[in-house]
Amino acid sequence: MVIISLLSTLYDGQRDCVSVSAQIFRERYNNEEGGSMQRERYDVVVVGAGPAGSSAAGEAARRGLRVLLIDKKFFPRDKPCGGYLPRRALEIFNNPLPSEVIEQHIHEVRLFDSRYQASTYQSEQQLGVTVKRQVFDHYLLKQSIDSGVEFMPQKTVSVIKYRNHTQDMVIKIDKDFIYASKMIIADGVNGTTAKLGDINHMRVKWAKGFALSSNVSCESVQAQKILTYIELYCIDFLGGFGWVFPLRSGLNIGVGSWAGQAQQLSQFACIFKERILAEKGIEARAVQFQGSYLPIGGTFRCLGNHQVLLAGDAAGLVNAFSGEGIYYAMQSGKIAAQHIVRSCEESNYDLKKAYTQKIKQLFYRQFRKSFVKAVMSGRKNRIIGGTVRANQFLQDIVQMMYI
Repeated sequence: MVIISLLSTLYDGQRDCVSVSAQIFRERYNNEEGGSMQRERYDVVVVGAGPAGSSAAGEAARRGLRVLLIDKKFFPRDKPCGGYLPRRALEIFNNPLPSEVIEQHIHEVRLFDSRYQASTYQSEQQLGVTVKRQVFDHYLLKQSIDSGVEFMPQKTVSVIKYRNHTQDMVIKIDKDFIYASKMIIADGVNGTTAKLGDINHMRVKWAKGFALSSNVSCESVQAQKILTYIELYCIDFLGGFGWVFPLRSGLNIGVGSWAGQAQQLSQFACIFKERILAEKGIEARAVQFQGSYLPIGGTFRCLGNHQVLLAGDAAGLVNAFSGEGIYYAMQSGKIAAQHIVRSCEESNYDLKKAYTQKIKQLFYRQFRKSFVKAVMSGRKNRIIGGTVRANQFLQDIVQMMYI
């Protein structure tokens, strides 16, 4: 009878963004809400302790909310990524990043064509910095904890049960139940928490990119050969780039393109890395590539509901042309927290509408331009280093990726 009733409701169009399975799941756990056991209560629970989640949690705590931050991993943990922070990401911080978090300061970008001829863009003003994600993400997490956030590593959400618009949610984290007024989901492009919260989230292959990266450590005698600028390479993949980012004593080497070419890209990555190291005369220990999918920013996504918001990769906020997502993760996390605070203060605040409008206003125009640029640039096999066209293309890259 429960299934028949639910299907009837769906066909009548009386529910929005709710799956039959999620409804049955809620019914199954209705009895568990009863009982006299005292449960912990939080103003907001944040799922995922990457740049989006840590930024959101810290912002909410600094504004006076009681915040629980959870992550399935134990920190510090590594993360497949190029590890580049553009200048606009650095401007989010109230204080400069400590020197131990920064690998290299970047003032120059070089674009190489398929024959390794280069175009160069230089700036007296810093374009950004490189970081190791293991170090940077741990720094952000510690900043949020210092702001009063409670952190639980190696935890996952298994149940989100709504009661009504004015009551707390019941959330099951591993074997424990807690109450929370609001939630921010920042568990990445492949996270499952949004589905538990009945938020329809598009997960189609054409709306994703795929990237592989490897941190290559060099012997101390070879450290003098490490770059102090970024190198980008035109590769024969749709919307793709290769990159070489400098670290203190090594390089971050990677490739990225449309996710439909993931298998071919994985085969190409090792060839690309060996060629780069040979060109630079660097001998390095063999390091396995780590791969990850990336959302393509600008495609429509449901960003939440009356109690739950999505941020960072979970919300699809990645530049389609560059694959850069750290800035958008940090900024969207802070914005989500600010809207959560307002919704706690104003009883009639339309949380989903206000947050969605703000995200679209700030990011979507640039995302759509970036998507068009990625498609129009194609495989980039017509780019010839040193020409006027290549120089203009490089300036466009710098504008979209680094400033």
